[in-house]
Order: sequence, then C-alpha cells, then structure tokens
Amino acid sequence: MQAADWIATPGLHITTAPTGGLQLEGDLASASIRLRKGLALANDSVLIIEAPGNSGELIIQAEWLGAGGAFFGAKDLARLNGPVVSKEIPLSAPPDKATSFGLKLWFAATTIDSTVNSLTLRQQVDWPAKSGITTVGTYLPTTTTVADSTISVSASSHQLTLKLNESGSASVHLNQPMPYTADGQVLLAVESLSPGTGLTLQAVFFDAQGTYLGDRSLLADLTRSSDYVTRFSYLAEPVPQSAARVTFKLWLSGPAGSTATVNGLLYGEPTK
Repeated sequence: MQAADWIATPGLHITTAPTGGLQLEGDLASASIRLRKGLALANDSVLIIEAPGNSGELIIQAEWLGAGGAFFGAKDLARLNGPVVSKEIPLSAPPDKATSFGLKLWFAATTIDSTVNSLTLRQQVDWPAKSGITTVGTYLPTTTTVADSTISVSASSHQLTLKLNESGSASVHLNQPMPYTADGQVLLAVESLSPGTGLTLQAVFFDAQGTYLGDRSLLADLTRSSDYVTRFSYLAEPVPQSAARVTFKLWLSGPAGSTATVNGLLYGEPTK
C-alpha cells in the first residue's frame, strides 16, 4: 500500500509508513483518502483493514461503478471507532449492474494523526477462468484441523493462519476425507508467508475402509504468496493403488514465530 495510490483531502498529509502502511496527519476535524483506481467486484468480496493508530472515527465507503465507469451511488460499509485490528468488512448488497467499486476512507477526529497498516481485498477463491474444473471439496478455512503441538492455528471466515511456536517444522491436518480421483487437481491460495518460512502441501491417502496408505508432497517449500494449482498426475511417486479417499496436510517450517496465511484450498476434477 503506497501513498501515491491515494488521493487525499487538501490539508491532509499522507505518506508511506516504514511498515508499508499509510501515515496520515493534518490539522483537520474531518478528511478522506480515495483510492485512485477502482477495484473489481466479485462474489464474497471482503475488505480487511488494520488501523491501530486511529483514535477517532473511521468510515469505510464504497462507490459502486458499472461498465464504462457508470456511477450507481455510494454506501457506508462500516463505521469504526478507536484502534482497529484485522476488521473484516463484507461488500454487502452492491447494485445488480455494479462490476467494480471505488474505495474511500473518512477520518474524523479533533486532529487527524492516524495510521492504516494494511487494507486487503479478499475475494472468493476459485479456479482460473476456462480451467474446466468442477470443485469436489472446499477445505479452507472452515475444515476441521488437527495440529501438532508446536504450531498454532487461527481461523476467520476467510482465511487460516498458521504460526510456529518453536523453530523447525510442524503440520496441520485438514481432516475432511474426499473421494480420490486420479485426474484430480488442487488449488492452494497462499495470502502471505513471513520471511524465511516454507510451506508444503501434502496429500494423505486412505483406502475404502479408512486405512492410512501414505502421503505425497504436492507442493513443496513454497516461500511466496500466490495461487498455486497442481494435480495428482504430477506426483513423482505414484499414488497407492488402493487409494479411495484423500485429505490434505500443511507443513510449516522456519524459525520460531514463522507464519503462513492461507485463503483457501480447493480440490476438483475435470468437468464431465
């Protein structure tokens, strides 16, 4: 998030903070910043904001836009007071013809001295366009998890965050067995990884009676955020012949305090 991406009310000074967020200062009782570019609107869109230095009122406002920049009105999405940490704000009830939205933040205080550490637009995780994949199962962030004792797991409505309590590696088992299909594909949406952190995705196989058959690494030692798509046919080691069910496991490695945030894991097969 860069100060140059925003237009500020005259008299409001906006800079990029050392942490990568925004620092706002001004001898004003009310002021706003508006994102220069519109944001695409998709199903299940949620804004996540962290503004720990705001001591007054903060209003999050959307300006609904359609094809050709047509304006369909504005709506206050949230009114927040005091420090804000990881607040999730749904983009509820946009007009039917809206395809994007402009974003405006209004600040109200005796004197504005505020920070916005992060502002993220999170949308429904889905397969790439024209991939021809039908979802068999959606794993994160709602799936039941079983974690090693040295890793912490926290879930919100739109993401799962893993944190190592000790240096080394530890795993989280996504305990939701699904039918195994040899031409299956997997999409893992990684929101963020702390420096020096590695994330590995394994498939865990069972037979029809639920007997454990072994596991295979689908994606190994990921170190950057992205949406990763892979398939069982890419595995170097063959899947056990009697495999009938599959679940998944996430391994986190790195120093103590290493974190990974994952937005979703989809398991799918070619559309029939």
